[in-house]
Amino acid sequence: IGGILEEHGLGVFGETKITNITLKPNGVDSAYFRVDGEGFSCGFDVAHGGVTGGEKGWITFSGDGGRTWRIKNNESVINKSDETI
Repeated sequence: IGGILEEHGLGVFGETKITNITLKPNGVDSAYFRVDGEGFSCGFDVAHGGVTGGEKGWITFSGDGGRTWRIKNNESVINKSDETI
């Protein structure tokens, strides 16, 4: 998939290349959103996390326990998509 996954707290804890993004059922009335990277993964139950404010060019998430992490698109994928529209 490409792109960058960064885990945050009081600074950047880690950065890895995104390998997969999933949204799967989590019980009867919820779902689990997860971004997998080469070195680590981040995710949350959608009842307890979501998109929050962040820097331009990034999508920032707040998950369980106030943990934050963010993803940035792979620029080559964005440019390729723009060309085909």
